[in-house]
Amino acid sequence: ALPALERGRDEAAGGDPGVVGYLVGAAKSRTEREADGESTGEFVGRPAELAALERAYERARTDGAVLVRVTGEKGIGKTRLVQRFLERGPADEARIVRAECLFAERESPLAGASAVLRAALDLADDTPADGIEESVDAQLSRVLEGAPRYRRRQTEFFGALAVGAEPTWNRRVGRQRLLLRQTAFGLAVLLGLGARTQPLVV
Repeated sequence: ALPALERGRDEAAGGDPGVVGYLVGAAKSRTEREADGESTGEFVGRPAELAALERAYERARTDGAVLVRVTGEKGIGKTRLVQRFLERGPADEARIVRAECLFAERESPLAGASAVLRAALDLADDTPADGIEESVDAQLSRVLEGAPRYRRRQTEFFGALAVGAEPTWNRRVGRQRLLLRQTAFGLAVLLGLGARTQPLVV
């Protein structure tokens, strides 16, 4: 997201009306942008899209994981649509895991997986590497108690992924197709564990 721009006269130019200066503010986070969108007025329309999301949620509760893609032009209201869906029901009973994929990371195939992993484990940005591995190991121990060597490999793998998606990808040159499968399977296991006791929306 581009930083907010506040237009004003350039004092250094002596207030010349022909010279325009800009005060550049800090870029807003997704949470702040969502709050701004909510303050602009009541959510209107999109009944068909909301109904589709609600059907997918109910299907996931009975049949297992469901993937929903919300697509559209920039600024059309994708984030607000999802937020409205969450407000209408899932937020009261489900655990909501929010992960943001940054535009600057669009060339990194594992950036989204790393963001979801960190969000699912409630990892702060300053969590050290050993703290990340402890969180991953605590989750895996629930299903891999009888396979200590495999559990250790998975803990090291996801610890590295949570620390940095790009280094993890670059270390697997020539084996990246396998890496994608390993990441998808491992994330499914971790998220599935979390969904055993409470509905989970990512």
